[in-house]
Amino acid sequence: MRCFIALDVDENFKKECIKLQKELKKFGIKGSYVKANNFHLTLRFFRNAEEKIALEIIQNFEKILKEKKEFRISLREKLSMFIRKDGKSIVWLGIKENRDKVKNIAKELFDITNTYVLEDKDVKNFKPHFSLLRTKISTKEDEENIMKIIESFDLEITTKIKSISLYKSELTPNGPVYSKLYRIKLEKAE
Repeated sequence: MRCFIALDVDENFKKECIKLQKELKKFGIKGSYVKANNFHLTLRFFRNAEEKIALEIIQNFEKILKEKKEFRISLREKLSMFIRKDGKSIVWLGIKENRDKVKNIAKELFDITNTYVLEDKDVKNFKPHFSLLRTKISTKEDEENIMKIIESFDLEITTKIKSISLYKSELTPNGPVYSKLYRIKLEKAE
């Protein structure tokens, strides 16, 4: 099963991201835009995990998180882009406030999952981010044009992280469909 563990975001955050996507569309940036109900921050992705093992991982993670409190994150002022060698690219929002906290939570999760044999990326390369769209870059000129556009945005979006969830990811012709399998509520902040 394709699945991932992610930070959940509130509805206001999703609305702000949709507004931002509309602005990107006005500039003519084409691609596959993330749907509002799919916004999250992935801590760890598994291409092929047994459901039983994924649930065991999230339950072990819950034991570590039981003392963690809700926290706020704000996003960096600029958008950025991951560009793969094949031209497939992701326009994304990075975290400004509490970035280290998110990285530490991800490291704790990586430490748990490393006891299992699961294909995955290394924690050292983890960049906490929210994907906005996937696009294809054909030429250096395309890349430069998109970079100019995304660097022109000044942002101030915040959200409170109140839960972390395990999601099943099913690929369909209409895009991925995420189903929440397990949710960990963080302790209320005082």
